[in-house]
Amino acid sequence: MKADVRSRILDTVGRLFHSQGYNSTGINQVIAEAEVAKASFYQYFPSKMDLLVEYLHQSHTKVMAEWQEAMAACTTPKEKILELFECRIRRQVRTNFCGCAFVKISAELPQGHESVYELIQEHRQQIKRKIGELLKENGPLSAAEVKEKTELIYLLYEGGGIETSIQRNIAGLKAAKRIVEAQV
Repeated sequence: MKADVRSRILDTVGRLFHSQGYNSTGINQVIAEAEVAKASFYQYFPSKMDLLVEYLHQSHTKVMAEWQEAMAACTTPKEKILELFECRIRRQVRTNFCGCAFVKISAELPQGHESVYELIQEHRQQIKRKIGELLKENGPLSAAEVKEKTELIYLLYEGGGIETSIQRNIAGLKAAKRIVEAQV
């Protein structure tokens, strides 16, 4: 039962933070929509910041697991890199184009929340590391070429994601994917 309460809180906050933002989501709304007692909420999450940190951990785990699962069906490193874009497209459609949790939180938080920014940076770095590994597997590239292509792919991934959110259609990510496909 305890895990059920925690899961309901995290499911609710995942939906609310993603759809309406961190700053626009209050603890009382989370408690009401998760249908948990206030004491139960605070047992698991002593503060809204604790809830945010867990939300980001959970979001990171989901993004990486989805990509890992999708890559299992791919046969080449290039296909695995391109699958990163397909995963993002599916997430955008699934969330009604609400955008990236990490970009949204980064834009909402004022300075002074270094632990949260570290989580956001670690998420970015893990994606970049994986892209770099796949580029190395894909063909002979110098370290400088791997670094440059990794940055290019990551910027197209984020830029395409932002454009997709703004336009509320998948065209931005599809265009970014086509550019990457031609570069890899």
